[in-house]
Amino acid sequence: MYIIFDLDGTISDSSPGIFQTFRLLFERYDLPLPSQETLKTYIGPPIEETLEKHFPHEEVKKAADLYRKLYKDAGGIYKNNMYKGMDKLLRRLKEEGNKIYLATTKEVNLAKEVLNNFGILGYFDGVYGVDPPRNIYTKLDVLNQLFSTHDIDKERCVLVGDTIYDVNGARHAGIKIGIVLYSFSKKKDFEGMEIDFFVQSVEEIYPSIKKVLRK
Repeated sequence: MYIIFDLDGTISDSSPGIFQTFRLLFERYDLPLPSQETLKTYIGPPIEETLEKHFPHEEVKKAADLYRKLYKDAGGIYKNNMYKGMDKLLRRLKEEGNKIYLATTKEVNLAKEVLNNFGILGYFDGVYGVDPPRNIYTKLDVLNQLFSTHDIDKERCVLVGDTIYDVNGARHAGIKIGIVLYSFSKKKDFEGMEIDFFVQSVEEIYPSIKKVLRK
């Protein structure tokens, strides 16, 4: 089996570091900070897409570059908590001989640093993320890069994520999608979308993957 995991909101709760970084960024530009509920919706989408809501188009790239610098330099990258049981899940999947990948809209080097800090980088057969110099920004861009690099049977592949961006990326890539509901999303957010499974806890991911990939 081929299992692709999203990072923020799926493997870990990265909200403390992300909220801190947005606060620093908005302070730099002397802009009002959005509400906590609004900030929660900014976890998952590409940062450029989020900043389009607050900056003129010609300023977005500069603001996004500053956001990424602040995220690392101010320590936001380490204000991040892996969900309980995730390391055990990854170890079990790996021991069974499955191929495990990461596809995130976080910059790829930052994603690797997060996984390494958690001590789980070694479970992954490939880590893919945003790469501005190569014009890779969206979840679909990231997935396409992954599929162009590895020989993957899409019939035996599932993306585990937590947002509509994961759903759209998986569907356009032609793979199955499972959504976790233990982070920031609600089931009602996915009304009208074709989802292969929902889970309320990390413990439910393993049997759900097994079931959907055996169909």
